[in-house]
Amino acid sequence: MKNKLYIMCGCPGAGKTFYAKQHFPNAIYISRDEIRFAMVPETDQYFARENEVFNVFTAKINDALRGSLDVVADATHLTKKSRYKLLSHLRIDKNHTDIIFIVMETPLNICLEQNEKRRGTRSYVPQSTLRRMFYSFEAPNFNEYYGLIDKIYGVKMKGDNA
Repeated sequence: MKNKLYIMCGCPGAGKTFYAKQHFPNAIYISRDEIRFAMVPETDQYFARENEVFNVFTAKINDALRGSLDVVADATHLTKKSRYKLLSHLRIDKNHTDIIFIVMETPLNICLEQNEKRRGTRSYVPQSTLRRMFYSFEAPNFNEYYGLIDKIYGVKMKGDNA
């Protein structure tokens, strides 16, 4: 049986983490934000060590995939370029791993509401930045990665569970 790599896609506040933890409880959950918050002191800029954060993120995913485990890769993955960067740094054996994109189709107003609940924390994103991210989203499609993608699921979230 093949293991699964679930790649979460969506804006901050869209419900990626909530959905992943509810629907894939037996998968290894790897969060780019959790890695960043562990590596970057609160006094440093959010993206101060982004290359290191990305390298740890992909190393953890690769380690779990090597162990034939199901994995959730939790980050925004908003653009084709960002998804390609992730996939190009992973060592995926298509005979053993299915790649599944989970696209959060959460409306902007819900993302903004959920993000507002994070105010005062490191997870809070300025509203103007979140809006820019929302409108820059490029939905993944089967053709963009040369047949690597096995499935794409759209998920509609509505409010407090986002």
